[in-house]
Amino acid sequence: MKIEIFVLMCLFFVVPCIADTYIVDPNGSFDFTTIQAAIDYSWDGDTVVVRPGTYNEAVKFNGRAITLTSIDPDNTAIVASTIITSTSSQVVTFDFAENQDSVLTGFTIEGSDQPGVVYCYASSHTISKNIIDSSDWPAITGELNACPTISDNIIMLYGNSGVKDCHGDILNNVFLVTSSLPTTPAPTYHIFTEAKESSGATSLTIGKPSGVVENDLMVAVVVVEGSAGTLAAPAGWTTIQWASFTGVSTGVFYKVAGASEPANYTFSWSNSEQAYGFIMRITGHDATTPINVSGLDSATSATPTCPSAPTTVYDCLILRIFGADDDDITVDGGYPSGTTGITVDKSGTSLDTCSGGAAYEPQATAGATGTAAFALTGSEQWIGITIAITPTDAVVPSPSSTAIDNADGFIYGNKIFVDDYGIYNSAATIKNNIISGAEYGIYQPAGLISNNTLVNCDTGIDNGGSSIVVKNNIIAFATNGLMGYFQNSFNCFWGNTDNFDDDCAAGTGDILTNPLFADANNGDYGAVEKAPNSLRPF
Repeated sequence: MKIEIFVLMCLFFVVPCIADTYIVDPNGSFDFTTIQAAIDYSWDGDTVVVRPGTYNEAVKFNGRAITLTSIDPDNTAIVASTIITSTSSQVVTFDFAENQDSVLTGFTIEGSDQPGVVYCYASSHTISKNIIDSSDWPAITGELNACPTISDNIIMLYGNSGVKDCHGDILNNVFLVTSSLPTTPAPTYHIFTEAKESSGATSLTIGKPSGVVENDLMVAVVVVEGSAGTLAAPAGWTTIQWASFTGVSTGVFYKVAGASEPANYTFSWSNSEQAYGFIMRITGHDATTPINVSGLDSATSATPTCPSAPTTVYDCLILRIFGADDDDITVDGGYPSGTTGITVDKSGTSLDTCSGGAAYEPQATAGATGTAAFALTGSEQWIGITIAITPTDAVVPSPSSTAIDNADGFIYGNKIFVDDYGIYNSAATIKNNIISGAEYGIYQPAGLISNNTLVNCDTGIDNGGSSIVVKNNIIAFATNGLMGYFQNSFNCFWGNTDNFDDDCAAGTGDILTNPLFADANNGDYGAVEKAPNSLRPF
């Protein structure tokens, strides 16, 4: 009897526990309504399946060797609709020595008010097939030699790193900058009204443009011969730019229309002079802050030049405006190249006239507008002004983002589309990645770099340290191909401004040949079938 009991006890201790599956559903139809409750109840080897829904909670694995998964990690619609979000801490935390059997897969993970949407501390878990949206912090942050395996994720970036201080393998992920595309068009110019004062006067009355309704934007331009003294706008108008230069004075003002507007507006100045003015009607602007940026320049020449002004949002309407001494113009002509003309006219035909004009152009991107020059028929003193009108629901460009920062595992098969650093300060083997659009494709590496495709980067690879091996890569359409110290061989260079800086040169088997990308215009940088095998990036 004692022997039988002993045998039964031995069997009890050696028979493994059967893994369980727990289902989380926000509607309470299954085992748990929160993810954390299911994790806390589970044990090693278990699976927690999460049904679609938005789970507003911070999740901690707490050392569990479990699989936390959506109902189908391979279904992008399921992944997109199974959301874990938190603004009170990191969204998902691994900080209890989790290993590769702790798996996070199939979720959209967003939020966090602390470094790391997914936070990894001294752990070596698995993160796969998720969409991780980082807005204020790095998407995945490691600490104390964290070595997670990060694979097959889509990582959205907004001014931070995609993966930072993680030293496990980083495989087959897609890194994208979150550049929310504009949902509204640029503001629209409609019509203008004008007025002329051909004899000495101290005011000019300009009619309201037809069709003006509440919240429309009116932009007025007043050009006065000589020195106007003090140029004043009617009540409710705001000065954008105002200057006096030798033989001409020019002011630009704006007003967002109220519920009731007068039929005309009177602008005045202190010295009796001729004047030409007009008011433009614009819609589709930001009613609170309609003027994004402006700039002013002045000189004497036959080309009144409106200066460059750096816009801060997408899809501004750019107004180019000038005022000039005298009447050396072609009426309704001489507009800057690439613009649509609004008006070019003068105050009169006698002596002591002045002239002015405006044109417009939409600018889809944010950044410098560049200069734009009107054409006069003779050299005169002039003032050139550029004004950018902010669109409704203006979209601000994403800050610069880095895909992988300080990673020492194996970096393989990733597609990286960022605007700052593709891979930064890494001792890893870097192989079979596509990096596009970065300021630096790979910066300060310390490991082998092979079989990568780097396109449209300002600098393909920059290495200021000891010489490293760079072979079998394609570097195309860069300002600088290689900068620094390399043992480079069998690489393909194409369309770069400079292939090498002063510290490096072509190595054994390096070639200058079209890599024959399959469809570079649409981001397909694989090689077409007819490309020689030696040129294929993969």
